[in-house]
Amino acid sequence: MVYIFISLKKNFYKKIPILVHRIDKGTSGLILVAKDKNILEKISKQFYINHLKRKYITLVWGYIKNNKGTIICNIGRSLKNRIYMNVFPNGIYGKFSITHYKVLERFKYVTLLKCTLETGRTHQIRVHLKYIGHPIINDKDYGCQKYIIEKNKYQALHAYYIEYIHPIYRKQNYFICPIPERIKFIIKNLRLLNGERSSIG
Repeated sequence: MVYIFISLKKNFYKKIPILVHRIDKGTSGLILVAKDKNILEKISKQFYINHLKRKYITLVWGYIKNNKGTIICNIGRSLKNRIYMNVFPNGIYGKFSITHYKVLERFKYVTLLKCTLETGRTHQIRVHLKYIGHPIINDKDYGCQKYIIEKNKYQALHAYYIEYIHPIYRKQNYFICPIPERIKFIIKNLRLLNGERSSIG
């Protein structure tokens, strides 16, 4: 997990770091951390108006035919178990959410996706992909535990890109976090099982 600290003051080391946002337990990647409350308030507004861009890499079960797509629905706490989130298609319950996805590579029974968040709901990508019938590999909460390729506690989901406007300097900043070895390992083995790389045109 990579933390990006945003601060203006020279004595920022005396401050207590404050998370600007979070990623799910078991998900690797980038997190923004503010070292100043003023900066936190300003950059948090970018989340509220969806000016902050976040992109993820993930491996999901199933062969997705369309090269790209968008998932739009409401997400809210499960009415049976509030630890988990559910999709509510009728829009009566939960919060509006949008996830865009693009196919990066296809295998026989697995698809490698890039997901871009337009909203930031709890467990959004995981819940959305389960909703369309393609749960994330190794996701023990929203996936299929019987067919886990790599037996560990981490789902195959990685926050690799984040982009924002610095709240004071007003400059566009972005960071990229390389795909971790645990996901590379799965991709490598999928390619071996597939016999050859199968990618979109």
